[in-house]
Amino acid sequence: MTDLAGRAQPGVVGTDGVGAPVAREIPLAGQIATLLEAARHGDQAAWDGLVARFNGLVWSIARGYRLDVADAHDAVQMTWLRLVENLNRISEPDRLAAWLATTAPTRVPPAATEGAPGSSSYPRKRAERHRRLGRTGRCRHAAR
Repeated sequence: MTDLAGRAQPGVVGTDGVGAPVAREIPLAGQIATLLEAARHGDQAAWDGLVARFNGLVWSIARGYRLDVADAHDAVQMTWLRLVENLNRISEPDRLAAWLATTAPTRVPPAATEGAPGSSSYPRKRAERHRRLGRTGRCRHAAR
């Protein structure tokens, strides 16, 4: 499709029958694959696109560990660095969000994960917390 000056309009593949342009939809997985491939070749705009799409996810994971802003920022930056180091190893672009979600917690300082669900010390920390609060793990009504 062309504009009034005869120039092609990017992303437009035709009209809807009444003359309105219809945009071409690229599936999300295709968009991510395109961005990844361009980022592998040094395209800064593609890299910026990946960061714009997934930075919220990475930040939410880092902040989920209740890190202060500086530590969360470090964890986020380390996650993105890890992606740069592994751009050529990402073989399934549609799994990039999962890769980032798996990688981000490994960039969190070890002290922040101490006692977090999933850590080896979680059962011990939970038991200590219950002892301090006077909880026995039994239902109050069962003791009557």
